Amino acid sequence: TSYTWKHDVFTFGMTLLHAATLSNLDYLYKGHQMNASQLNNLISQMRSRYSGTFIELIGKMLAVSPSQRVSWG
Repeated sequence: TSYTWKHDVFTFGMTLLHAATLSNLDYLYKGHQMNASQLNNLISQMRSRYSGTFIELIGKMLAVSPSQRVSWG
């Protein structure tokens, strides 16, 4: 696949997720694929600690399918 800003959006979303959870997120990857179910579960668990706006932003940034991911640039 060719590079788009959506790659950076995903990377920044993962950085935010790591900072918000203060946990190792390696378990979300199976080989070179993201486990979408575990990712969505983790984001759902964060609802009790963070605002709905933040959770929605993280969810949009971390959409596994680039065609569904927000972008800028």
